[in-house]
Amino acid sequence: MRLFALVLLLSVVVRVQAQPADEYNTEWLKDPYQLLLVVQAEPHPLLTNVFVETFTRELGDSLQRDLGRTGKVNTLIYRETSGNRDLPRQMMESVIQRGWAELDNLPKQVNPIKIQLVRLFYVDGEYEVQTRQVDGDTSIVSVLRKARTTDRQWITRLAALQIAQDFGQVGEIVEVHNQTLRIKMRAGGLGIPETIRMVQGEAMAIAQIRRTSESYTAIRLPETIAYVTNVDAAKGLVTARLYSGRLENPLSRDKQTIAFRTIKLGTRVTPLQLKVLDQDNNPIGGYSVSHFPSGYENGGAETLGTTDVQGRITSKEPINHVAFVRVQIAGVGKLDTPIALLDEQPVIVKINNNQEAVIIDETKFEYDRWMRKYKEIKDNFEVDYKTLYLDVMKKGDTKKSLENLNMIVTKLKESVEELRTEFGRVQKAAQTSKRAMEYVDSAQAALKAMDQSTKDMQETINLELNPTEDRKFLKVAKQADADYDFDEAILNYKKSYNLNKNQPKVLERVKTLERIWNQQYRDKDHKDARNFALQVWANKMKPLNWEEIGKEITNAERFLDDLEKRGDYLTVLIMIKADLKHIGTLNAARDGFGTSEENQEKQVIIEKTRQALIDFDKKSRDFVAKAINEENKSE
Repeated sequence: MRLFALVLLLSVVVRVQAQPADEYNTEWLKDPYQLLLVVQAEPHPLLTNVFVETFTRELGDSLQRDLGRTGKVNTLIYRETSGNRDLPRQMMESVIQRGWAELDNLPKQVNPIKIQLVRLFYVDGEYEVQTRQVDGDTSIVSVLRKARTTDRQWITRLAALQIAQDFGQVGEIVEVHNQTLRIKMRAGGLGIPETIRMVQGEAMAIAQIRRTSESYTAIRLPETIAYVTNVDAAKGLVTARLYSGRLENPLSRDKQTIAFRTIKLGTRVTPLQLKVLDQDNNPIGGYSVSHFPSGYENGGAETLGTTDVQGRITSKEPINHVAFVRVQIAGVGKLDTPIALLDEQPVIVKINNNQEAVIIDETKFEYDRWMRKYKEIKDNFEVDYKTLYLDVMKKGDTKKSLENLNMIVTKLKESVEELRTEFGRVQKAAQTSKRAMEYVDSAQAALKAMDQSTKDMQETINLELNPTEDRKFLKVAKQADADYDFDEAILNYKKSYNLNKNQPKVLERVKTLERIWNQQYRDKDHKDARNFALQVWANKMKPLNWEEIGKEITNAERFLDDLEKRGDYLTVLIMIKADLKHIGTLNAARDGFGTSEENQEKQVIIEKTRQALIDFDKKSRDFVAKAINEENKSE
């Protein structure tokens, strides 16, 4: 058979053509979807022309009713006697002759049409429908769906359900902030279909749109998904988290890259069936596998077990749409791979370099050994700091407390030097392994934090013993900084620095605070998020009661997304401080109502709010920790 043509006229009023390189349609998101159903029936006395025509018409009408103004559905019945050789018929003919896998070898040119291939069979007393879709916007092909029924009237419904699952709403990534994506969806303002829709927790594949000499191509990014965290169907906007199993910078662009498009995958709620293979396709047994229900960064890993001799493992419970899988060797994090659950077939994960596991295991041994020493020093320091400094300071004996603090600093400096020497063993074990270097980075961050603690304590001693004018302002600034009163902190840091220019750390802190607290405070969404944090969530004059906390938690989660996009961890710190008060308010309300029958409903609401607040606080703290860690790396 000759190769598929790139530009062909359909027998219905639809054109499928690659977009010329000088005509990239930047307004494509405003257009309704164009769905072409291509139906073919295998010869059988029960699959008459009348039945196939009725099936096709009813299927098209059903999908059109669902899509409404968001899409235009056309239908085409494939018959061998037709002399027309257009692209959709060639697709179906190729599938009939060589199987569904032929669709995976199609050219990747961008065009505006979704072509849905539908095949009908009658086998062993049952009607069977098989479907697969080729999306023109992203060149991504859906998985093969099969379903059977003995009910002649039900087969159309089965086909409609399969197509609805894999319809694949498409969009374009319009904003990227770290792991957070903002996606604008096609036909977003034209309406909301009844069943063909997207919900939180589903997944989208990502395609890189590149310019060629003749057209635009769409190439799917391997092992990369956008995990949907929020959907605003009315505005046609989706927020998602980016995950990539192999690519370090999946959204990096070259000169030919025009955009990154997304398509919703037809995921489902089903048990995970996993098979782990090595680079030579041999099964690997004895590997530990765990699952993170809300994503790796949220913790809460659930252990699934270990792979058997065939490298297989199956989750006992169904998993919602996406499995965030971690495969481990000897307790060492080896491979994180998010898996979109498209069907009930086993998913294969390959471990390409088993030798690296030995390096990781040795590094972890040295790291654990180092961390035990670090924790011992840290625990001793915290006890001494409380009993010898803070408690003595509270009693009013400032002189003695400062003497004790000076002793603590001297002792801690000696301990840090010991840790620094032992740190070399961790570095040596890691060699050049990228994954092993994660342990090195972790130990280095802990060492840096302890170094900073000694400097901070020395600064405290100097502030108390030598209260010059600049140090007086510095003391006020540090206290305001600790209380998250950043306006006051900036003001007094500047006063201190103006009196004493030899304070590089003070200047650096002022720049950081002004960059995040002032300069990034520049658009309406950011202002709304900060106003909510200060005026509602952390309002000292009008604290929220337990009912108000339940009403505002959704807003807090929404505004947290806005603050994350802008890297504003300072405002999030203020919200975290308020979280503790809110948890106390909820606990007091729960205890106050008691367990009487008339208060049970309130107790349920309070507990639900409390769990939501705990989850929100965990997400907030993870963001702050990540933001500060990235800031420290850049210094």
